[in-house]
Amino acid sequence: MNPSAALIAAVMPAFDPPPDLTISQWAEAHRRLPASSPSRGARWNNATAPYLTEIQDAAGNPDVRRIVMMGAHQVGKSEAVHNAVGYWMQHDPSAILWLMPSFDDAKRRSRGALADMIRSTPSLRSIVRGRRAPRNAESEAESTLLEKSYPGGSLILAGSGTPNSFAGISARRAIADEFERFAVLDEGDAATLLANRTSAFYDGLLVLLSTPLLVDGPIHAQFQSTDQRRYILRCESCEHEDFTTWSDPAHFRVVYKDRDPESARLECPQCGAQHDEPARRRLVAGGRWRPTATAIDPGARGYHVPAMISTIGDVTLARLVQKWRAARASGPAALMSFVTTSLAEPWEDRGARVQPHALAARLEDYGANIDAPAGVICLTAGVDVQIDRFEVQVIGWGRGGESWADTRAAPHSRSSRRAWMLVICRNVSRTHWPLDARGGSSP
Repeated sequence: MNPSAALIAAVMPAFDPPPDLTISQWAEAHRRLPASSPSRGARWNNATAPYLTEIQDAAGNPDVRRIVMMGAHQVGKSEAVHNAVGYWMQHDPSAILWLMPSFDDAKRRSRGALADMIRSTPSLRSIVRGRRAPRNAESEAESTLLEKSYPGGSLILAGSGTPNSFAGISARRAIADEFERFAVLDEGDAATLLANRTSAFYDGLLVLLSTPLLVDGPIHAQFQSTDQRRYILRCESCEHEDFTTWSDPAHFRVVYKDRDPESARLECPQCGAQHDEPARRRLVAGGRWRPTATAIDPGARGYHVPAMISTIGDVTLARLVQKWRAARASGPAALMSFVTTSLAEPWEDRGARVQPHALAARLEDYGANIDAPAGVICLTAGVDVQIDRFEVQVIGWGRGGESWADTRAAPHSRSSRRAWMLVICRNVSRTHWPLDARGGSSP
């Protein structure tokens, strides 16, 4: 073969379109799980975790620009992302930015799960250049701990704790792993900064995945802005379709009898049929994702993955009930862990929440033009000087430390100190206090 023909033969494959193969199909055809994993080197099988199939394939849909996966622990979130990354490396190469909460997390992922995936999957092992692999040309880059090179692109791993991780990198795909634990940066919201890295591409993609922590926290807020997809099951008795909750009678829920975890069942909200563990797995196998909200951004998909739909490992209804009962017996901290890591729901401390009706019930009528009741014994005043105003607070003090506060804003101009004092005195004297029983004003 002459040099020109050899050059054409080497270059032309780079222009081949990706095969007519979804990410989930690629995973079944090529992905081998590490020998150190619970699957012990078996091939990937979509039937093992059927709820992950659509999530994987969404990462290959050019109409999807953002994927938010709010899921429980050990439901396959990271493995679904590994499959997408493997497919991109082999069939649709580009620059990929994969962020972890810290650089130590990124290094552990590179040495551990990512290295295992590359090593155990022959189609990836042949294209990802190791540090000791021979290079065909001086221009070919070699892989390092935090950057994996392959023809047509590279995978960059980094931590969220520094703005440099978000700057200077243009990536077609960006992944935020364990997004809830990301560092807070002065430069702005991490999701927005990551999305900016993909904005140069018409088919750029941002993937955010995490277990939630608090209501309106990072991953929960992102999930709320999507179409909020829930995994729909169909009752074997009445064919009613709905998603699964832990205890809401309006949807499929977990029920059990007499404190016996082994009696745990999944109850249909329509006919009351109770499905045991084998039936639950059949329902999950035939399930599908359905949006439950309208996304703010039409290209944003959200997936809620609680442990009740998990078919990975030893997750069963009985074990979930055991964990629930143990958490309730152990106190609020353990209960919070169960809600966030098993139910994949954000935690809300209801005890610390102020109820509006309870606050309204404490209102007192002091009378016309009266700012505090007759229990006031003495007054104190404080003034906070702002650029354009005074914040004046007058506190009336009563017996036993009880107090009543009157706060108001008093505009001022940049004038003399004497003018300032007049404004302050005028606003302090505006506070109206009731007459005491002797006919005089309270001191």
